[in-house]
Amino acid sequence: MIPDSTPVIVGVGQYAPGAFDPTVPCAPVDLAAVVAELALTDSGCAETLRASIDVVGFIRLFADMGGWAPLPFGKSTKPPRSLCHRLNIDPPHAVYSKIGGNAPQAVLNEYAEKIARGECRALLLVGGEAQRTSDEAEREAIRLDWNEDPPGSCEVLGEDEDQVGMLISMYEIIHGLDLPAGSYALFENALRGQRGESSTEHMAVMGKLCARLSTVAANNPLAAFPARRSATEIATVTAENRRISHPFTKWMVANNRVDQAAAVIMTSAGHARALGIDASQWVFLRGCGDCNDKLRALDHVNYFSAPAIGIAGRRALSMAGVGIDEIDCFDLYSCFPCAVELARTELGIAEDDPRDLTLTGGLPYFGGPLNAYSLHAIAEAVMRLRRTDERYALITANGGLLSKQSVGIYSTVPDVGPWLRVDPSIDQAVLDAMPSPHIEERPAGRGCIETFTVICKRGQPVRGVIVGRLLANNARFLANTPEDRPDILAWLMEGEPLGVAGEVCFTNDSNSNSFMPQPFLERAK
Repeated sequence: MIPDSTPVIVGVGQYAPGAFDPTVPCAPVDLAAVVAELALTDSGCAETLRASIDVVGFIRLFADMGGWAPLPFGKSTKPPRSLCHRLNIDPPHAVYSKIGGNAPQAVLNEYAEKIARGECRALLLVGGEAQRTSDEAEREAIRLDWNEDPPGSCEVLGEDEDQVGMLISMYEIIHGLDLPAGSYALFENALRGQRGESSTEHMAVMGKLCARLSTVAANNPLAAFPARRSATEIATVTAENRRISHPFTKWMVANNRVDQAAAVIMTSAGHARALGIDASQWVFLRGCGDCNDKLRALDHVNYFSAPAIGIAGRRALSMAGVGIDEIDCFDLYSCFPCAVELARTELGIAEDDPRDLTLTGGLPYFGGPLNAYSLHAIAEAVMRLRRTDERYALITANGGLLSKQSVGIYSTVPDVGPWLRVDPSIDQAVLDAMPSPHIEERPAGRGCIETFTVICKRGQPVRGVIVGRLLANNARFLANTPEDRPDILAWLMEGEPLGVAGEVCFTNDSNSNSFMPQPFLERAK
């Protein structure tokens, strides 16, 4: 007998509208309402389950991410309550998640514990974006009105946190690391160096990895870009497949210009029985883990590992009572190749492992509805486990700059005994104890390149970014290569700059640091 307090997922829904049609309701909360109804219907007991929902959660929208997103058509002041209005329900609790791609899994982990403790009866969790509609309507000069101010209370998680300031410092922004494509490239290049691969070899590795994802997307009717692409096609820079930041091409990175939404409903086994939801619909969250690496990319212990993924993954596996070899399928968060590569390494998944690394097709090809993507992965895991003989699916959900990590293991096989989650602060303490390098904001003297990237604009290299270490005290620093030096940018992209020494200094005019690699110092002589 499965204990009544055991958390179970009983309904899921996904939606990706077809052609752009501004004549139908198309705001993010409209898409969320569609998937919420699909999830209720999926349970087999839509109306009785609807009446028993006491928590509606909504994954944070791009429009509410600290000024990063334009708001051409406005927004709801309380997305969870706007959704409740569309569903004709008035639950006592409405929750708006923290920022981060880990949010869907993190919220489910937290509320599974609340359900097990009897503090929540049924959770409806939704997420979605309408970036494609917003972009196309703006381009065609079509005016939409997405402003809403619904009644009712809403708990906004993390509203007192300066999210952008916590993730990216002004020091990083000044040196060109204002977007994830630049910061993630630091990890990608350091990982290449750790593996001893040349730039050419690593481009092939990334292309091969991404080609596996695109093959899954090609067979997913909900994928935004369902074309099967070869490894060579993905890794080759062309006018269409422009360089985003070295070493990433457009077809290697998440595409958030999508209209997509997903929903998951979780309740207890006892409540599911009481409602008459057939046990064939139940999928269990057998294991979970949550912890954060250093939030700022500049503070990471190094750029070739992601210890939080490993710690959260091992916690989830231990809780589920299974080993990594028993997992049938994965969805490893795929905003950039290094997120998949590092998750695979930290979890002990071999490079030639034949198991699927994505259930959807991944963020570059299925689509990346920003913070909400992993809710699609979870919905796919639930549907796959129901319809196949596979028993376990593992989801990694990554937020920030390879910093916030949540892991979930889903199964149709119930656990024995009560559902118990280990306090995440235990694992977090291990990560917090890892020392970050000292940062020297105004370095001077000799230093060497720890990692690097080249920022591109419209496919053209425009700015070299160096993360270095001072030879005198091993302090970490940020710097740019000198302006108007395309020869240095070409060397960064085509040569072997990792570990190369040079001279760094602070420049008053730009309020930034400049790094001149040793080979170019010698040529100047």
